[in-house]
Amino acid sequence: MGEGVSRTSRKLVGVQYLRALAAIMVVYFHATLRIPEYTSFLQVRSWALDVSRLGINGVHIFFVMSGFIMMATARRSTPSQFLSRRLARIIPLYWLLTTLWAALIFLPPHFAANNPLSVSYYLQSLLFIYYIAPNGALGPLLRPGWSLDVEMFFYAIFACALFAPHRWRLPIVCAVLTSAAVIGTYLTQDAPELWLITRPYVLEFCIGMAIAQFTSRLTLGRPICVALVVAGFATLIGGWADTDNPFLRYILPSSAVVLGVVVYEQRFGLPALRLPTLLGDASYSLYLSHTFALGAAGLFWKRVGLHSPGAFMLIAIAACILLALAVYQWLEQPLLSWLALRPVRDCRPGVSALPGSLPPVAE
Repeated sequence: MGEGVSRTSRKLVGVQYLRALAAIMVVYFHATLRIPEYTSFLQVRSWALDVSRLGINGVHIFFVMSGFIMMATARRSTPSQFLSRRLARIIPLYWLLTTLWAALIFLPPHFAANNPLSVSYYLQSLLFIYYIAPNGALGPLLRPGWSLDVEMFFYAIFACALFAPHRWRLPIVCAVLTSAAVIGTYLTQDAPELWLITRPYVLEFCIGMAIAQFTSRLTLGRPICVALVVAGFATLIGGWADTDNPFLRYILPSSAVVLGVVVYEQRFGLPALRLPTLLGDASYSLYLSHTFALGAAGLFWKRVGLHSPGAFMLIAIAACILLALAVYQWLEQPLLSWLALRPVRDCRPGVSALPGSLPPVAE
């Protein structure tokens, strides 16, 4: 196991940096969709760059990190302890913001009015059931919440694996998720609940767990670590890597990024920069709340009649970050304190992973 991961007293700030970066990638992608006439301009595509893929692939970094963090921090947890902490960490803010989004469908300025709403849709969104909306769209009411459905599936499997000795946990989870991915090759979106949790990206949890398991045994040099990160990001956003093979397109590149950052920090350390670390801490708030800021920014931009895609992107991202910091300070942290959880900034017992971002298959 990554003994250096679980016993180190150093904060793994590299994981926080990746969380912040991946969350901003999600924000960027959703911002490109906010004003349709800007989309082609903001989603630059060329032989060397595919910005439209930049945000979509943020989710894969998150899934690898989630597997890594769960394996690194839950070594001595019981299944009930693990699940109680995960649910307390995820549910309150998600339920609160989902309910607020539902209310905004009916209240001015109606920037959420394009979302259909029904009692069953609302309840299934709260219960992490991937759902076909009344308008035929896939996903929960608060659309970024789709990845929480996937995370909950992983958490359930991981919790069951905690009954087994530590050495068997990685094989157990890998066997179940690999079987799910194989079954998924025979499923279609006509069965959305099963389809979502049987996509190839579920294997990213396994890879993240393996990184945590074997990190202490790796002695990669600086050039190799840097090469892994650079090659990973280059593949994730490179237009030249246009392939339908999920391993080449996003599973291996996202795994290379996480592996390179984790091993580099374990061996050589990274500086603890205040702002990126803060954004990493607030990344769950940013992930869940950015839809609100983008809705308001898009509505304002259209009504005022401004015509600068670049300016819109900068202002929209800034608005998302400011709102996320406010949500983190005044909602997320108080909720965690009320539930006797502390927002942890490192990869020691109690750390909380951002449960995902934007899907490769749905907005």
